[in-house]
Amino acid sequence: VKTVDITANPNIDPAGEIQSATQAGATMAFLALSKNKVDSAIALAQANAAQAENSLGLIGGDELYNPTILIEGGDAIAGMVLAVPWSWQPDNAFAQEAAQIWRGRISWRTTTAYDATDALTTALSQNPSRTGVYQQLNQGIPISGTAQDFNLFNQIPLVKAVPGSAGPTGSRYQFDPVQ
Repeated sequence: VKTVDITANPNIDPAGEIQSATQAGATMAFLALSKNKVDSAIALAQANAAQAENSLGLIGGDELYNPTILIEGGDAIAGMVLAVPWSWQPDNAFAQEAAQIWRGRISWRTTTAYDATDALTTALSQNPSRTGVYQQLNQGIPISGTAQDFNLFNQIPLVKAVPGSAGPTGSRYQFDPVQ
């Protein structure tokens, strides 16, 4: 219905933009914002929440999957759905072990870097040449390090901001997988 470029116009009116999108018939807002624009996402979410019965559903990408949006977004981000390559699960053995090593929660970047390194070392051990590594990676290498049971190319995992105590300190929200 409408595109708003926050990079080109950093002084947007969040309430006006949400109201304009709603009046144009939008029912959802896709927040395609970079990590350094989380404050803009929060401002848009707060403006959206202020509309009460006319509020839009909020969806976004992996850049919004961070503690700041949970802490500062408060009730305004309730129900926000994000597409992320990996999400924190407290019962995941990989997540627990990595959290001990890194002394804190890990992100999807950590897990995908781990998987990429695992695939590369496997390919190198099977055929230690540039051509051999290329062939191995091109054929596909099973990855089991992060213990995820989905195929990222067929299914993008979704998480939703819900009330809970498993979020970061200072937040009443956490991201839970959408089943």
